[in-house]
Amino acid sequence: MALVEIDLLSVPVFVLGVEASGELRYVAINIAFESLTGLTRDKIVGFEPSGCMPRRVAANMEVGYRRCVAERRPMEYEERRATPIGRRWFRTFLTPELDSRTGAVLRVAGVAVDITEGKELERELERAAIIDELTGIANRRGFMRCAHEARTLVEAESLALGLVLVDLDDFKRINDRHGHLVGDEALREIARRMRGAFPHAEIVARLGGDEFVALVRADGDDELDAAVAHLYAHLNQPLTLGSLTLELGASVGAARWLPGLALRTLIARADARMYAAKTPERPRPLPPAALPTLALLKPDF
Repeated sequence: MALVEIDLLSVPVFVLGVEASGELRYVAINIAFESLTGLTRDKIVGFEPSGCMPRRVAANMEVGYRRCVAERRPMEYEERRATPIGRRWFRTFLTPELDSRTGAVLRVAGVAVDITEGKELERELERAAIIDELTGIANRRGFMRCAHEARTLVEAESLALGLVLVDLDDFKRINDRHGHLVGDEALREIARRMRGAFPHAEIVARLGGDEFVALVRADGDDELDAAVAHLYAHLNQPLTLGSLTLELGASVGAARWLPGLALRTLIARADARMYAAKTPERPRPLPPAALPTLALLKPDF
């Protein structure tokens, strides 16, 4: 393997020698690798990874190195390492040098490229895809992702969950009379109140417009009814914005997620119950006692 002046390279570079016994020892590193590890080359070169780094760190690093030796081919992978400036993400590229006669691996050259900024951007984009920008809670996509994961637990572990749908009453009138800025604040307030009512919910999300949803723990019908009543107490409070006071109201529908019940059926049942809470004359939430009983919403299988 032709050696270049690796100190001229700005990315961490290292070379490992492969001994006949199978041991791996550093035979060369550059200045950038010293910065990465916080160790000078006299503390690294000539040592095995486990001889110059914490045992757990070395063990994790050696997994990739030994795989490269065993498979005798170039490879790349992502890894997260502790550095003097905190934990950072790297994409590591390994290239083996083979003995021309025996085919055995003599050395492994590695390059570690810091991809932390890209990872953080990726995480921000992923978060943006599942978070509602206006309210800061999950959006429809975020809810669907969580719900599909929760369904596995409902089926496999009999996790007791209930789905709660919320629709802000007369929201169009708020927008028409007071403007969209006030309407936006009303939506944000509904989100805050739902999180306050369900601090331990699996998820609280805005499905779109003035519709919200939550997945909450509910071991039985009575517990879910109590959760709905608790939510009403949070929702049916005036919202004061400067000199303006709005009487907020919302309709709520809930259904238990029992094993065998499809998500779309669960949503449809909670949705039917939510609209049963509305009346044409006065679209305000009915007290829990006036809502259809949960027994009517159980799966028909």
